[in-house]
Amino acid sequence: MGPKKWMKKVQGETRMAEFFKKFKELDIFGVKHNTNKSSRWRKPDGAMEDKMTLLDRYEFFLREKRTKVPFTLLELGAGPDHNIGASMRCWKEYFKDTSNLHVADINTNVAKLQAEGFKTHVGDLGDVGFLQQLAAMPWDFVLDDASHLWHHQIIGFRRLFPAVKPGGIYILEDLCTSFGHFRPVYNMSLDQKDTVFYLLAMTRVVASTNLTDNENIRSVYNLTDTDIALGRTIDMMAWIGNACIIVKK
Repeated sequence: MGPKKWMKKVQGETRMAEFFKKFKELDIFGVKHNTNKSSRWRKPDGAMEDKMTLLDRYEFFLREKRTKVPFTLLELGAGPDHNIGASMRCWKEYFKDTSNLHVADINTNVAKLQAEGFKTHVGDLGDVGFLQQLAAMPWDFVLDDASHLWHHQIIGFRRLFPAVKPGGIYILEDLCTSFGHFRPVYNMSLDQKDTVFYLLAMTRVVASTNLTDNENIRSVYNLTDTDIALGRTIDMMAWIGNACIIVKK
């Protein structure tokens, strides 16, 4: 085989988009229930949009949990009023055990989803007390698709990741807000690093094997001892377009 043909074969076999195409079921449900995590969704103006799906990547990590009973899921953010609960309906159809599907939002309209069998929580994700209430329950899967404010994303992870069960999954979505053109809206004028910067610091904790590296990581990224300890409970982190998937040890 000549070098050009070999390169074409290798590139075709290693493209991650091709690898994830085999995981289609979750995206099918996402399109059906019109969640914007899917490959196709109807926007508020009624127009249809085709885009890269997140759900095929999620399914790669979540498919083993479909038969887990009991299965506990918490989504932070129920979606806007015109499409509220779309993501939750996707999870309900995908997972076998639907008795412990929870959703939290500051919007009191989230309570309407109780009629569909979901457990709802009304509160501000910037409120540590509210987060502590959510953290009182052990979770198999937590997904943050809420305000996308850096402060909320970071303290949400700090408070809720300890409540994730061993082998559980925590996903932070809409990390696009960490980049410059969103800074005035999503930083809330707080003197802090953005969420991607924080997660990169946690990645360094996960990647380091020498505990003496902690001091270097702490000083460069301004992490606390609690952050370092939290990072040591992470088994792996996977970065994809606009999201980070984190697996608990």
